[in-house]
Amino acid sequence: MKSSPKKTNFLFSMIHWRRLKLLWIALLLPASSLLAQQKIVNGTVTSETGEPLQGVSVQLKNAGTGAFTDKNGKFSIVVPDNAAILVVSFIGYQAKELPVKNSTALNIKLQSEAKTMNDVVVIGYGSVKRNDLTGSVSTIKGADLNRQKAPSFLEAMQGKVAGVQITSQSGEPGAGVAINIRGSNSL
Repeated sequence: MKSSPKKTNFLFSMIHWRRLKLLWIALLLPASSLLAQQKIVNGTVTSETGEPLQGVSVQLKNAGTGAFTDKNGKFSIVVPDNAAILVVSFIGYQAKELPVKNSTALNIKLQSEAKTMNDVVVIGYGSVKRNDLTGSVSTIKGADLNRQKAPSFLEAMQGKVAGVQITSQSGEPGAGVAINIRGSNSL
């Protein structure tokens, strides 16, 4: 008894289809279990006085994902599991690390971090302690600039800071100003 080619092709396609379905199920089960572990954590970040803080960074520790707070201090972030740790940071405030555990809603208060300007010097690419600073730092007080009459505050600075030459490009009021700091390769 010989089977027809149509019947053989049909049986082959049925077996092939069943294997394909089993393969899809085997691939999708682990992915669905990973998605089931994730949850969304919502929260609010405020200052110690209770004001909502906008633009606060809320990130998962040792991960590349994060979120920022909106104008009401609210955020929403997807957390992979209950063992995750959130790092909350904002300029001028002490950073906090919070374990998520079983929480889905967090209320976070940040404490302000006061730094005196005598100890820290803010430069164009960061900030350093005055003791660690290499190079020259000069200070001009506003009262010193107000003592003389000059068309602009830049021209009032002329002669007040060592190594800085400020010259008007023409004699006209409001004309451009050239600033040379310790040489001609400057601003």
